[in-house]
Amino acid sequence: HGLPNTGKTYAAEQALAGHRFLSIGGGGSGKFDELRVDHEALIIDDDVCPNLLNMSDNKICRAYKRNKNNPAWTGKYLIVTSNLKFDDWVEKCGIHAKNAYGVHTAHYDALLSRFCIGQVLPSTAGYNQLYIQSMSTRGSTEIQQERKLMIADFLQKYNAVIQTYDPAKVNVDYSNIVTDLSYMAPII
Repeated sequence: HGLPNTGKTYAAEQALAGHRFLSIGGGGSGKFDELRVDHEALIIDDDVCPNLLNMSDNKICRAYKRNKNNPAWTGKYLIVTSNLKFDDWVEKCGIHAKNAYGVHTAHYDALLSRFCIGQVLPSTAGYNQLYIQSMSTRGSTEIQQERKLMIADFLQKYNAVIQTYDPAKVNVDYSNIVTDLSYMAPII
């Protein structure tokens, strides 16, 4: 997670160059319709994820519970880029992070064990960088070691990209066609 317009999704997509991935954002009931079994990664950009416990597990799954011609997904990367902190994002996905006593729920703990959580912050050198806050503890020692190598590789590529991210370079300048109408009296 991190502040808006810091290059979180852009850096994730660039770090996954050479991998087949699907980037999801904007919601809608058919947002996973383009998901294929050969997608190695799924990037969820400021959006929720249905069937979250299954989608983030170490096994083949389907994006929707309705199980009606839904493609299986076997990917290794489920990446969420969000302006929300993990607890808040989990809540938006429909899973309560804490019970009435303020204690993390079993579902939240299960999700926490499945995700590597990081935050994009400015580094001491003045550019943005992804800092890892907690690692996934899901699976055997061998699975965790494989995941550690995957995350280290992704992190290195991600931070190389995000430190050069400049929102002005990825946005189009519309100033030559936008008309300033602020001088006009409002119509009532």
